[in-house]
Amino acid sequence: MEALRRLARSALDRLERAKILSRIRHCKGVRPAAAPKDLSVVALVRDGEEYVDKFVEHYRSLGVTLFCFIDNQSTDGTVAEIRRHKDASLWTTDLPFADFESLIRRYFLLHHFRGRWVFCVDIDEHFAYPGSEKISATQLLRYLEAKRFNAVAACMLDMLPETDWRSAGDGDFRKTYPMFDLGDIRRDRYPESWLTRNNVVPAGIPEFHGGVRSRMSTSEHRFVLLKHPLLKIADGLIPYTHPHYCAHARIADITAALLHYKFIGSFLGRAESLANDSRTSLYWARENRIYVDFFNRPGCLESLPLARYTGCDALVDAGIVRVSDAYRAFCASATEEATK
Repeated sequence: MEALRRLARSALDRLERAKILSRIRHCKGVRPAAAPKDLSVVALVRDGEEYVDKFVEHYRSLGVTLFCFIDNQSTDGTVAEIRRHKDASLWTTDLPFADFESLIRRYFLLHHFRGRWVFCVDIDEHFAYPGSEKISATQLLRYLEAKRFNAVAACMLDMLPETDWRSAGDGDFRKTYPMFDLGDIRRDRYPESWLTRNNVVPAGIPEFHGGVRSRMSTSEHRFVLLKHPLLKIADGLIPYTHPHYCAHARIADITAALLHYKFIGSFLGRAESLANDSRTSLYWARENRIYVDFFNRPGCLESLPLARYTGCDALVDAGIVRVSDAYRAFCASATEEATK
């Protein structure tokens, strides 16, 4: 009887996967199967025009050679910006992210990226890893492969301007939003649930939640800051059981940071739109209403104890980024080899 149930679940999963993949249409660029099996990016996006160029620039600097953007009915210039980049492939879907975000990511990755390393990140997230001044991302992957890890956990850092966000101006948001607030980031035990089932997690890898967004809210809204943005789609790993989690993963003995440039430029307009958009889930609408209420307060950032971001390694002492002894030794060895 149990064998029959498993067969039925498997058949339903294949049918669901086929239906969702049929709603993700390829519009432009190289398909993953025809691209070199180098480090890639998959990003879901809607109305992210102001992010695209800096996003591509950042991940190119990490060695990414293929960008797969899945656009969800953008109404701004996002699609035109993506089309400008020769190493970007464009896909579109009309599936509402509120209901299908995790499934879109999961099935797209399983269908196109088996056996490959991929960043699966949002358009406003920039990945930063410890030791980046000493070793390349290619060397990082070499370390992960040698240790048989297939997932890297990261803590999101919400980036803010030095002064009132309304006067931050345009230009390179990485320069005009250099601040963050560690004060209310809380650490709990890595979650054990169906969403993270069978994950092998080294001691000392926590779940992060709270952060500056929790300061914005007077409610019990829980802001989860832990994500798994770098994955190797192999060895039974189930990507994106939830936007923040994966299952059947061997989590690395280091963590990283995701610089989260959520609050730049036309953020308030986007938040107001999402808070009132019928396509937005109730949870997501409520979260965006929190942001709208906070940023409409005069001098809203003045009371926050902000610190300047100076690199991922500086977050180790703060307990946000974890580095194992084995990784320290690897970085030292790689640096020694490079100087010979």
